[in-house]
Amino acid sequence: MTYEDFSVLAMDAQENLCYIADPETYELLYCNKSMRQALGLTCDILGQKCYKVLQGRDDVCDFCTNHLLSTEKFYHWEYYNKIYKKYFLLHDIFIIKDKRKLRLEFATDISEQKKTETELKSKLTLDKTLIRCIQTLSEQKDIQRAINNLLQVICEYYEANRAYIFEFDYTKDIINNTYEWCKSGVSAEIDNLQNIPIKYVNTWLEQFKKVGAFFISSLDAELDPDSPTYQILDQQNIKSLIAVPLFSKDTIIGFLGVDDPTANTDDSELLRSIPLFVQDDLEKRRMITTLERMSFVDELTSLYNRNKYIVALKELESHPPASLGVVYLDVNGLKQANDTYGHEYGDELIVKAASMLRNIFTGNIFRIGGDEFVVLCRDMAQENFESCVASLRDSFKKVNTVSVSIGSSWADKPEDTSQIISQTDRLMYIDKQNYYKSMRADQASHRSEAVKELLNAIAAGQFAVHLQPQVSIADHQILGAEALVRRISPTGELISPAKFIPLYETEGIIRHLDFHVLETVCAMLHDWRTLGLELPIAVNISRITLLEYDIVNEISALCARYSVPPRLICIEVTESIRSMDMDKLASLIHQFRQMGFAVSLDDFGSEYSNLAHLISMDFSEIKFDRSLIRNLTSSSKNRIVVEHAISMCHTLPGIHTLAEGVETTEQLNLLRQYACRHAQGFFFSRPVSIDDFQRLFMDHGRRQWRALQPVTDDCR
Repeated sequence: MTYEDFSVLAMDAQENLCYIADPETYELLYCNKSMRQALGLTCDILGQKCYKVLQGRDDVCDFCTNHLLSTEKFYHWEYYNKIYKKYFLLHDIFIIKDKRKLRLEFATDISEQKKTETELKSKLTLDKTLIRCIQTLSEQKDIQRAINNLLQVICEYYEANRAYIFEFDYTKDIINNTYEWCKSGVSAEIDNLQNIPIKYVNTWLEQFKKVGAFFISSLDAELDPDSPTYQILDQQNIKSLIAVPLFSKDTIIGFLGVDDPTANTDDSELLRSIPLFVQDDLEKRRMITTLERMSFVDELTSLYNRNKYIVALKELESHPPASLGVVYLDVNGLKQANDTYGHEYGDELIVKAASMLRNIFTGNIFRIGGDEFVVLCRDMAQENFESCVASLRDSFKKVNTVSVSIGSSWADKPEDTSQIISQTDRLMYIDKQNYYKSMRADQASHRSEAVKELLNAIAAGQFAVHLQPQVSIADHQILGAEALVRRISPTGELISPAKFIPLYETEGIIRHLDFHVLETVCAMLHDWRTLGLELPIAVNISRITLLEYDIVNEISALCARYSVPPRLICIEVTESIRSMDMDKLASLIHQFRQMGFAVSLDDFGSEYSNLAHLISMDFSEIKFDRSLIRNLTSSSKNRIVVEHAISMCHTLPGIHTLAEGVETTEQLNLLRQYACRHAQGFFFSRPVSIDDFQRLFMDHGRRQWRALQPVTDDCR
């Protein structure tokens, strides 16, 4: 196999770094352009040992993953390359070419990502700890308990043995240990550290004035054993410490320190920040109040915001209540109101909803999004909670200015608060769907006319589901079909989905049409099964619908209602899913596959195609877009890309290939030559109605699906 063969096989133009090596000899057989450029390699490295070129070693790497690889699935791992000083995300698999097993590895440089993750994690940890410190001081009226709790937070952040505060008494020239917190197993020293002469810490005072916080990393290395400071610390078996001064105006009045820190020792920002909150009780409370309002209060409604909501959830997890009631409320039609009347009007709706919530509930009311509110009722009797929810619903029914959807749940001794909140969110969503379905002309004018129009059109039978057969290229046997929706105009003409689906997606209401098509398909499959017929049907599901909460279970429930096994449904998603979060998308596809559904990546090659979709997601089928097939006979480049893309897909475990838009014998012959397995297009049949599909393609005598013959040109 030539270098050019490998280059095309691995799709050299992609952004992934890629190489191929012989797992027996460890010789590099191929290294793509992206990898050579990223690592500064030249073409003459081919034939050399992979461990020499890539790791700078003279022998096989002790972490080599060859023994973990198979031809069935990718092995994913991360590795820091000391030679190139980069972090890589690696995907390894064995491929078979000319009866020869080869190691194929895709690599992505994630060094910047790792750096950013580390920095963000450190900053997030610091911010969370600082917030905990602020909360600790603000929530405790007892200053002694508040500061002791504060020292515990600091000690845990630095994973230290002890945290403390010393205060100066300049009238007596002494310092005293006034507050202390020790981790389990560490003896308290506060009683032993009273009335210490200030002169013992004169060197510390100079350090505080010059550099502020300072760090003694090694008692023996940095202090004179004969100094009083050394002797005091040594008596307490202290080996290292961090200390920061406490000021009142320009005078040092004490210091805050931690003994023997083992984490975050290169970051004194927390200790530098804390003195601002402990120097004076009144000043502290005034500052905390301001910070809390900025951090935890929604400016528009004066309710708690999402930050406070997250803190409240953590409090529920750490201190579970005896009972918990949750209300989830969403303002209906806010987007339409903003678009029609302006954002000031939309803000009035939000403020009105917040006011009505506040009239019924007290305490933990949160505005967690633009139009979303959550109420957490801790330790409220079920009867009182349900009475409040009923009053809330009644109060909104009495006003015409704002419409809302509400979900509520109550649980006794809740073990999983997140599950209760998710259930409440789901109930709110159901209420939202009822809102859409029950909209009337006399409702508030900002409510969506598009939803009413769509639901009425579906009810009036203005949308028809057509089927286009999918066939085996080898023998033209029908293997499945794709369900395609068409709108029927008042004159009976069929309207292309390109003219109405984008509008429904923009309005966020496409889910109604998606489920109408799916339900039609399920009813059809149910009827077919009574005739002894089974045929998998592919159904397009919009990216908007896929983002809905619990979508997998909702689709599964619909199939179960018609006794349709998931194996007869293929969920088709287009390459527009690249705008979705990759981890969330991968998890969603995995859930569908676990339920038994097939999942197809539609329109592959229509735009920029990312190999990461193939590597990290469990697709069962790749559908090559008609734009690739259209130019198959006229473009040599097109043929090269399609041939090797098909070959690569077949190398990946469990993936079938299907070509869309097949119209000519020449196209079909090339696809057969490239070993593409399935095809769909006018060469076999246009999309037809369900009745015509059964009449044209079902062999009624034998109760099976026919093999198809090509459609003549004048019939296409």
